Amino acid sequence: LHYEAPARTIHRDLKSGNVVLTRQLVCKLCDFGGSKNLTHSETETSLRGTIPWMSPEMIRRDKITTATDVWSYGVVLWELITREVPYEGHGSFGIWKSVTEKGSTLAIPEQCPADFKRLMENCWQMDAKKRCNILEVIDELNDMPMKTIARGELQKMRNELQKEMKQMVINESKKLHAEVHKTMRDELQKIREETKQVKQEMWGELQRMRNELLKDLQQQPTSVREQTEDLR
Repeated sequence: LHYEAPARTIHRDLKSGNVVLTRQLVCKLCDFGGSKNLTHSETETSLRGTIPWMSPEMIRRDKITTATDVWSYGVVLWELITREVPYEGHGSFGIWKSVTEKGSTLAIPEQCPADFKRLMENCWQMDAKKRCNILEVIDELNDMPMKTIARGELQKMRNELQKEMKQMVINESKKLHAEVHKTMRDELQKIREETKQVKQEMWGELQRMRNELLKDLQQQPTSVREQTEDLR
């Protein structure tokens, strides 16, 4: 597609069935029987291609540009990621109505990597002029390994940070537990000392009251003292 674009050639039937692998596992695009050279910026089209891979403008038989191959490439990319047949079980009319009237596209799986999801969405812009061109697709694909590495490093940093935060929480928890334990121990010791002091004061007060009572009794008449002694 990169070589086609400068020559202003549209393949018009880009699909997985027209992509072959060499023994060196190099992808080759074949079946150029329906391709068309552009003599102007746009060209009218006949109904050429395979419906599930066709762009909306091709299905409607509108004028097309090289952007129509970009749409088809997005479908091939979807096949690689999902390993499924596009619009399997849907008839041609149903696909035509879904794409051209409802503006629907293939459902992208939730587990699809964000970069590929964004690339497919760019390939499937209903307005052909808003789609990315094939050079932008190539640049995006070339950047993905670096983005993947960057995400890997970011995830590594995130994991290390989470590990450090977890250890910090554990350490702070232990420190707080020790401080609380010490505070409780100190408070308990303080309460014990205060209780001991209160007991001593109460005992002293009782002794004082006893002594005063005995003193008062000693000052009473002998009979009363004797009665008191008898009571004791």
